[in-house]
Amino acid sequence: MHTHLAKTFICALCLQTIAFSALQAEPYLTESGLHIEIGPAIFHTDYKEPGVMEESGIMKGLSGAVTYRGDNALGPVDMLKLEGAAASGKVDYRSPLAGAVNGIEDTITEGRILAGINVTTSGNVALTPFVGFGYRQLKDNGHGRLSSIGNYMLYDRESNYLYTPIGLEISSKTPGSWKFGGTVEYDLFWDGTQYSQLSAASNESYTYSDDLKNKQKKGFGLRASLKAIKKFQPFSLAFETFFRYWNLDNSKSCTILVNGEPRPFVEPENTTSQLGLNVSLLF
Repeated sequence: MHTHLAKTFICALCLQTIAFSALQAEPYLTESGLHIEIGPAIFHTDYKEPGVMEESGIMKGLSGAVTYRGDNALGPVDMLKLEGAAASGKVDYRSPLAGAVNGIEDTITEGRILAGINVTTSGNVALTPFVGFGYRQLKDNGHGRLSSIGNYMLYDRESNYLYTPIGLEISSKTPGSWKFGGTVEYDLFWDGTQYSQLSAASNESYTYSDDLKNKQKKGFGLRASLKAIKKFQPFSLAFETFFRYWNLDNSKSCTILVNGEPRPFVEPENTTSQLGLNVSLLF
């Protein structure tokens, strides 16, 4: 699975480089100065714990970035970028064991800081390798919701990820007012903490002594995007399609009492896929 995804992203990177090289035009994303980007985002999210459960739905929110570009803006660094995003929506829960629950409120917030170095190819394509630090939080608000089979109660869950984005930004433009770009990225996962308010799910059959706090140490993320920008005065309008993916292994176990007896719990291996669209104003 991991090898297949890596090969897919390498192919995507090669295709983007070839496509933008063919444009034979001046790069645009490396223009010096301060740049601000903000606008709405919409995406479909799909979270899976294989054989255990799945949640999927539509999320809507706002994303933005503040970027400073300049030759040697900070030592060897030519690009500094701060990114932020927040989204919310309703997802539907499905489990072969617990049944179904529709319309669970979810929220996602994320912040990133990136630093990059500009490289220009012989084909007048701008390449900006970058590295940085990211934080992602997901809140799944299922507290008090009963499943369709009537004997399983959901509970609130919170995921926190710390990671290092390592990627490549590719940019070029056509003659005229349209510009094009894209990114590919690997996310090096450092640490995750999963909070599960399991005690809120106690019922006549099961009594949980405490909530869960599971540490996650193994996993990775992937990202890819394509962006088209139309120049106006005094701003530009950007359309960006994106794909984001997370793959995490089983967490470390956390032991609490169930009906008075000790029992270990893990956060199962899981994947998250997001496919969506940003529409942004650039200044």
